[in-house]
Amino acid sequence: MFPSERAEENPRDPAEIRMALTIRNILRATGIGASLLLWLGLSACGSGGDSSNSATNPPASVLPTLSVVSPSAGASFPPGPVAVSLAIENFSIGLQGQPHIHFFLDNDQTPYEFFSGPDEDTGVLYQGRHTHVVHWKTGTSFTIFEQPSGSHQVRLELVDSANKPLGNPESAQAFSFTISDPGSAAGKLHLEPVLSGLNFPVSMALAPDGRVFFNELRTGNVRIVDIVGGAWKLRPAPFYHVDVGQVVDQGLLGLVLDPNFSTNRFVYVYYVTSDGKRNRLIRLKEVNGQGTEETPILDGLPANQIHNGGVLRFGPDGKLYVTIGEWNQSSLAQDINSLGGKILRLNADGSIPTGNPFGNSKVYALGLRNSFGMVFHPQTGHLWITENGPETNDEVNRIVAGGNYGWPIVRGIANDPRFRDPIVAITPTIGPTGIVTIPQNSLYPATFHNNLLFADVNGGKLRRIVLAGPQRDQLGSVSVVFEGGLGGLLDLIQGPDGYLYASGFNKIYRVIPDPNP
Repeated sequence: MFPSERAEENPRDPAEIRMALTIRNILRATGIGASLLLWLGLSACGSGGDSSNSATNPPASVLPTLSVVSPSAGASFPPGPVAVSLAIENFSIGLQGQPHIHFFLDNDQTPYEFFSGPDEDTGVLYQGRHTHVVHWKTGTSFTIFEQPSGSHQVRLELVDSANKPLGNPESAQAFSFTISDPGSAAGKLHLEPVLSGLNFPVSMALAPDGRVFFNELRTGNVRIVDIVGGAWKLRPAPFYHVDVGQVVDQGLLGLVLDPNFSTNRFVYVYYVTSDGKRNRLIRLKEVNGQGTEETPILDGLPANQIHNGGVLRFGPDGKLYVTIGEWNQSSLAQDINSLGGKILRLNADGSIPTGNPFGNSKVYALGLRNSFGMVFHPQTGHLWITENGPETNDEVNRIVAGGNYGWPIVRGIANDPRFRDPIVAITPTIGPTGIVTIPQNSLYPATFHNNLLFADVNGGKLRRIVLAGPQRDQLGSVSVVFEGGLGGLLDLIQGPDGYLYASGFNKIYRVIPDPNP
């Protein structure tokens, strides 16, 4: 029982009693912790009629407090994740609809919301949705990804269940950190921008005439770049537009040109529909720089906020290969009757080709979580993909017909004869994205030729895999050849000039080899 309710033992003015009861009811409704509620009750109805001292000088031990344990103020980090650890007293972080933490990154006025989690779907939300920029780690810690070099600021505050800051100075905290510029190292690669002001160019494709097509993730626009005298010029009008879902991994995802584009002008596009409920693969025909004749190739595929896949590539056999995520339902990856968590092999019209490993099925390989990169090696014809793990074991896999890659039963290099191991497994996760081969006719040192190069979104790095063995299907070595510092990287392609190109959140970069390897 609160002291304000015991009027018969400590007579007070009726108006003062009503005020105390009102405060108690408001605080109960907003979910503020019991210790603060008790202190406010005592403040409102202390003995002797003089409550001013307790109201202006509350006991520090019962105030909600928030402090940053790490990083220290102004700490510097290499490109990559930044781990944040907090200390919280006299306050309980709840689930959605309960008291929690708001924090703001740099100049963004929209808060990230930190709850008691503890999973990637509910621990940290941004605009009510899972975010890849910040991941929940523990009940008092989170990790920030994808930040470019430079100074960054974080402002945190404890809030009640109605998203109202508690207001006492001890319940808010701010700190800054710096992502260092790694510069260029001899024998490695560096990136220079060729096109800026873009909107998440997530998938790029090179046309035989030297133009570059790419998707904008959120706008639903397919764009074209003309390369004139080495200068990249974005056409002002989109090539085509589709209305797309806007949640986390949703949007305009995959893009590939037909191997016979010079004659048939076909462009294939994969996206999540605007209601967020379906994935679609369509074919367009280019006519005078515009997409026409939309034709469904795959329709009615399920969708989710995350793990939609959508990478498209044509193989040396002329067949269309498609990565499909498991739609955040991990059990689907092992269900041969589901297309979720698979790589599909299709005829260009979407029909099932002969030679697929599971008979009358589009499925080519299974046991996958979600891939953002796929490439056929031009020398061996082998299919390689990047694979995103949860908190451990991002992978690079060589895909074979009928192969089972283990998700969710095993992760990483498991040495389980039922499943195929990746050539590379990386922990903690980096969010691997686009992957390419470095061809022999490129402008890179001969030691790079026929290697794999893949990007990541968490640290914005480029990693090189040297392939070994007579079939180039074994691991020689893996190393970081670009240290990041530009923010997350999304896709990689070979350009018309012998260079590779990488896309970031708002730019496309030329990948430059060091002149003195």
